Amino acid sequence: MATRAKAVKRRVKQKAAPEEIDTVAALDAASHAIGAGDHETALRALLSAWGALRLPRIADLVERVAARIARPPIRGRTVGARAAAWREVVRARDPADVGRLLARDLWPELGAGVVLRNLAGFPPDPRAAMAFAREVAAARLKPARAHELYPPVLARIAALGDVRALPILEPIKQRALAHHVDEDLLDRAIARLRAIALPVPSPAEEAALAAVEARFAGEVAAQREHGRGAAEFLADIYAHPDDDDLRRVFADWLLERGDARGELIALQLSGARTEASARREAALIARHGAAWAGPLDACLAKEGRTWARGFLSGGLLDVAATGGDLPPALSDPAWATLRELALPWNIAAHHQAFAVRVVDLPWVRALHALRGMHEATAAAVLLGEPRPRLREAGLVLLGRNEEGLRDALALGDAVPNLERLTINERRDVLPWLLATPLAKRLVRLTGRTNTLGLSSWIGAVALHAQANNLPLREIALEQIRARDADTVWRFVATRDDGGRFRRLRAEPVGASTLPDRHDLVLALASLPRDGLVELVVPPTRTNTYGADDITLIERALARFGDGLRVDVPWPRLPAMREPAVALELHGDRPDLAAVWEAVQRLPRRPVFDAWEVDARGHRPLPAGSMADALAHVIAQLKRPRTQRVRVYESAGSAELLVTPGRELRVGYTVPHDPAAIDAYVAWVVALVDELRPDRASCLYRETPPHRTRGVDGPRALIAPGPGFWTIGWIELFGGERRHWLPHAALAELPADPALAWLRVEKTRAGALLVTAPSPHRPPSLAQQDALVRGLARAAVATVHARCGYHPRALFDELVAPALAARGFAPAPHPSPYVLGLVGPGGRAARYEVELAGREVRLRLHAELRREPAWTRTNPYHVVGVATGDAEAMRAGLARWRDALGEMDAWFDAVTASDRR
Repeated sequence: MATRAKAVKRRVKQKAAPEEIDTVAALDAASHAIGAGDHETALRALLSAWGALRLPRIADLVERVAARIARPPIRGRTVGARAAAWREVVRARDPADVGRLLARDLWPELGAGVVLRNLAGFPPDPRAAMAFAREVAAARLKPARAHELYPPVLARIAALGDVRALPILEPIKQRALAHHVDEDLLDRAIARLRAIALPVPSPAEEAALAAVEARFAGEVAAQREHGRGAAEFLADIYAHPDDDDLRRVFADWLLERGDARGELIALQLSGARTEASARREAALIARHGAAWAGPLDACLAKEGRTWARGFLSGGLLDVAATGGDLPPALSDPAWATLRELALPWNIAAHHQAFAVRVVDLPWVRALHALRGMHEATAAAVLLGEPRPRLREAGLVLLGRNEEGLRDALALGDAVPNLERLTINERRDVLPWLLATPLAKRLVRLTGRTNTLGLSSWIGAVALHAQANNLPLREIALEQIRARDADTVWRFVATRDDGGRFRRLRAEPVGASTLPDRHDLVLALASLPRDGLVELVVPPTRTNTYGADDITLIERALARFGDGLRVDVPWPRLPAMREPAVALELHGDRPDLAAVWEAVQRLPRRPVFDAWEVDARGHRPLPAGSMADALAHVIAQLKRPRTQRVRVYESAGSAELLVTPGRELRVGYTVPHDPAAIDAYVAWVVALVDELRPDRASCLYRETPPHRTRGVDGPRALIAPGPGFWTIGWIELFGGERRHWLPHAALAELPADPALAWLRVEKTRAGALLVTAPSPHRPPSLAQQDALVRGLARAAVATVHARCGYHPRALFDELVAPALAARGFAPAPHPSPYVLGLVGPGGRAARYEVELAGREVRLRLHAELRREPAWTRTNPYHVVGVATGDAEAMRAGLARWRDALGEMDAWFDAVTASDRR
């Protein structure tokens, strides 16, 4: 027998084909080699036997023997060096190296395709099959690369025929990896593995296999004992998840047995977190996290998991492929260690019932934080069994069941200790939300918004909290990526002992660059001028601000004065002062000399002594008179590459910004004194009469121009609706706008008690509307809303007087009865220029008045409301557009009425498509 084993050993070393190997002899050779401590020879013999039989028992032995072969990991200082070292090891074609060639930390650098192609030249190896299966389950590749590389990986797994891969591949479908793994290919690989008929060892093969397994009998027994002991520890920990002493004892027990999880538990319980320990934790979790997650791994998304005290403590629930059924894994006791859970923000409507069932699970009722709840889910939590442990909740408000949520928030008895609330940033919910009893317990309120939506959330909440003595200590605004709703930056305002929100800090959440400069400026602008004493922005891996970005931010900081403490990673500029208002003139730019002369007639004459060209840095103006300064500016503007020139007072009280195009801006600090304000308004009137611009706007400089739209908060600009520009403190209604809002129509506005604060100044170009007594105190939200609606009434009244018809009356006469017969009834709409109508089954219609130049357009849209009311993301269909005089309008609306049958057909088609 020994002679026969030696012969097989020689043929194994010569890499004989598997069909030439006598499996009994191969197993005998492996047994003798293990006994002699020659594990490399034993590995080759076992691989030969596994290639012939594909038995899981032999595969387990391959991994046990391979674990006894000490080969150093592949290292290198750079990615290129590590790749070169990896390829050098591949060239040796030594099966003992397969373990380190499959190291997962190298896969992202090498690429799954490189690993697959290079290992194809090795003998069939069950270690490769398991590594490939785990890589597919990890779903680390982006969708584009996944579609390219996972098909050959799945084909290789099926070809290797290791049935131990089935428990790894089968749960993938439950985790909805459709974006990463083609389901047909996955099904095909699973079917091929399931179809494998494992051979029954012959008596001789069984005896030889048992002899090899006997070599590991002590090790197997120890592992079984370890498993029994670990199971008992885990059962105790799941029963008492808050007991750290149990975890410490478990960690010691694991460390005595060389289990890496003991190291993770000890590291996270130590409390002494360093950069080195953080790297070690990350490495341990990357290598063993999926195994340690146990049943939780199949139900939580791979990204966003958090670990605490050696166990999974937070993650995002993956519900996309559940079909509404609760997977058995959701009832496993291992969930007891979870403290934070997020539901997908974009969860489909038909999964809402599933989400409601999830939040009622016993372990979910014990969570400290529950995020991503839509209205129905949140109402179920707030009206269900008590959750005294819940400290933080996150709501996604879509307008689907807002009334039910309001009623639930008004009670809030089920969450007596809720202190932190996150909602998507919608200022329309603040009045009723902050009036609930729940708001009187909140310590932190957070709004979430995409990049384009950052505005005055912090300031609006701060003013309300201070005025109503709410206990809020922190107000936060999270900037998210609209594509996947991942948080990028968080701006947090904290309250001082005097009750003022006077500190602002930016917190990067997965961001490697600084926050968008406009977002940071808007966050600053949302606070009162005297409301900030400290700003902190931590450094990131990439600091991307240029000179122009820094100038914009520094000018926003200047409004807070010299006492502001600033800790930021960009180089600070010399002290700057931001003018309180900025008058922007658009049209055929007049002779710059005339503008320069007009600026010298300001109530407080500015003395320009500095300038910058194209934001390339600040420098003194050449010495001389104001005429000399003007000559320098004109000469610079004539250069072909100049985009803008800004001249200003170094004290920051005034500036003049000129572009070669049609834009001109005059920044000026207007004192709070009423007489000084009157003098400035008179100066604007005279300037408009002299220059006759197409458009003039005196903007509130609390908010950067052109970044805010809509009725947006106490420091925002005002957008009155279709056909009009954004309105600032002083606004010219001339040019095309004069056609719909002449001086006479504007002059009647202050007669309305809700608009008594307005001031109308007549000019030869039209009329100037002054929207607040002072540029330092913009109108409140209620005043802004009243102004928007007042302007709309005035514009529609002008249409009536000039065109001979009232848009609403025309609609009520010709179209409304036919819609009413179909079950449509008027419903509130946020725009005063739009009449909303809601019908059965989510059907809706919008009748819009649009003023475009001198033309009036009327539109009728059909809309199927899947989302909150009147959002442009809902499917909509243009029923008709009418333009022209009164007769043409009547004829157009009559055609709409006749087309309502087509509208019904469109509704039916979209509804049927939804059902499919």
